[in-house]
Amino acid sequence: MAVPILPLGVGIDAAVAPTFQTAVNPSEGGISGRSSFRDSVVRNYTYNIGPNEAEEVYKIFLAVRGRRYPVALRDWGFNYMAVNAPQVSEFLTVTVRPATGTQNYVQRILIPDTRFMPVTVNGSPVTVDEPGVVAGMGAGDVATFQYLIPVCFLEDALGMVVHARNPDDDTLQVSLPTVHFEEILEAEYRNLVGLPPLT
Repeated sequence: MAVPILPLGVGIDAAVAPTFQTAVNPSEGGISGRSSFRDSVVRNYTYNIGPNEAEEVYKIFLAVRGRRYPVALRDWGFNYMAVNAPQVSEFLTVTVRPATGTQNYVQRILIPDTRFMPVTVNGSPVTVDEPGVVAGMGAGDVATFQYLIPVCFLEDALGMVVHARNPDDDTLQVSLPTVHFEEILEAEYRNLVGLPPLT
């Protein structure tokens, strides 16, 4: 199942909240016993969608039955392009590495965006199979690609604002204030698009 892609203009001036889920249990000894329920970030997005993109987003909302099925968006704040990114397996990944410290964050790419440029490995275009898989790619290979984030609408209701008529063609303009999306992780994404679970 191919997921609908939100228009490129969606995401400009967005409010984005990357979240983890960590339990903190304070103790008398000062050790908090921190434990992660998941090691993957989930991003929450809040958009104010203007008249230029509102009609298409409304159509997508209807087509995916509100929050039932996923859509894809470009996360302008998460550097939507990986250039010469080192890879370690057949799965496309992006590694986020701070300037200091030894820890990093690895993001699995589920929806490569090939609308504007192909996925290349070691400079050659490649075919990408089911979510972000490049057969034969492995340690030592470097990939360049653009990518999208799988998300679902957070509500089954979509608030619309109808503006004054456009004097040029006598039509109404509509905007969608405060539209929320939440990133979904790979297991749920695969389930929703009809792919078998990873083994």
